[in-house]
Amino acid sequence: MLSRRSIRIKAMQTVYSKQVNEMLTLEGAQKNLQRSISNAYAMYLYIFLLMTKVAAYVKEDNFKRSKKLLKTDAIAPINPIISEHPILEAISNDPHFQLYIKDAKLKPRIDSNVVLKCYQAFIKHKDYTNYCEIKSPRTDKQQYKILLSLLRKVMIQNEVFIAHLEDNFLNWDDDCAIVITTVANDLKTYNSQKKPLVLQNYKSWQERRDFARNLLDNAFKYENEYIALIEPQLINWELDRVNNIDVILLKMALCELLHFPTIPVKVTINEYIEIAKEYSTIKSKDFINGILDALLKKLKDEGRIQKLGRGLVES
Repeated sequence: MLSRRSIRIKAMQTVYSKQVNEMLTLEGAQKNLQRSISNAYAMYLYIFLLMTKVAAYVKEDNFKRSKKLLKTDAIAPINPIISEHPILEAISNDPHFQLYIKDAKLKPRIDSNVVLKCYQAFIKHKDYTNYCEIKSPRTDKQQYKILLSLLRKVMIQNEVFIAHLEDNFLNWDDDCAIVITTVANDLKTYNSQKKPLVLQNYKSWQERRDFARNLLDNAFKYENEYIALIEPQLINWELDRVNNIDVILLKMALCELLHFPTIPVKVTINEYIEIAKEYSTIKSKDFINGILDALLKKLKDEGRIQKLGRGLVES
């Protein structure tokens, strides 16, 4: 599932696109944002789907080798243990996952050549050899590390795989880093006592979409209010001289502080500082941190920060 940070990044990009395109309406921006989120989520699920296909191919190829059906000199058996990987088995057998894959028409996008290329690179990799030599039962850490290896050391290093994503997913170049990081992070949280996060998070999908919609709506609805708060903090600076991305991030942070009562204050501030590190200038994180600290004190003194439920945590 795409994290809230990923949603914030997409909302930031949408706000920026609306600013540079005067013809883009708020309704159009909302449609673009929701479409972008849906495309990224489809890519996220597709990568897990492709992993299951690579694992299944290991078993299929090993069967062919054992029967000496391959017209090749390389007929040595391959350890097919990855085909029984608990994360991939859970995904393959989950009816909700399969339903989404069907509705999103992701299975027809599978390219057998991409599966083959990833498979060939994977079984030759030392990480897979080492994984096969581990005696059962394998630990949760060992289980997720082998899939991280498949993802980071095989799939995203493969030009055929990257070209395949480019051909099948709009905005793949913008989304690829976000999606790969999300997949990797979800793998790292694997616990054999729970469903993998890719399966746990279906219930959160609509919540993520609603969060994005409300963030964008409020960012524009209260834009003048946010600017009126920001400008007095810009000592010796004019607003139009401040980096545009920094202004957008400040407005979005104010939006969450004032209009999202369940999101803790520290979470909001830390998230936008982290986004500034990645998407703005070297000095932006310190600039945004300083402005937000000053604004937070002002808003608290005025009693305008109202947090409820989990939003009270570390507020």
